[in-house]
Amino acid sequence: MKKITFILMAFLASTAFWQVQAQGEILQADGVFTACADFQDGDIYADTGGIASNYGLNEAISMQLVAPAGETLTVDFTTFNVEASWDSLTVTGDTGGFDGTYDGTDLPPTMTSAAGGGLTFDFSSDSSVTRPGWTANLGISNCPPPPPVEAREYCSENMPLE
Repeated sequence: MKKITFILMAFLASTAFWQVQAQGEILQADGVFTACADFQDGDIYADTGGIASNYGLNEAISMQLVAPAGETLTVDFTTFNVEASWDSLTVTGDTGGFDGTYDGTDLPPTMTSAAGGGLTFDFSSDSSVTRPGWTANLGISNCPPPPPVEAREYCSENMPLE
């Protein structure tokens, strides 16, 4: 029994250290943000409330997401809930002809920038009601992934090393 316990513990110790890719979240904010520097392939683009909260009242925010020279940026919306007729997200710079203003709960189409170009997202909200907003996956052609983040798992009191 001790030999089996030792082998099991050796196996657990050998697998207790691993590397994971961190997925970032980039929130709607005024300014110009560049892929591979300010955000990475696979990051999530969200409204000012982030994944877990509603956006705020009286927002008027213009954000430009820019691809590196020769590369393209793709924004693929996974959720969308903006107060219809009162709050809106306006997108410009899409090569597929989907520039426009979006509100309500219908997902905007996937947006793609020109090579070395950008997509601009102008968001405005009124003074009375907020909603969950949006989330979207960011894709950058030929952008190196971010460095891995080290994570460790330790034995608990429920599983002593004896």
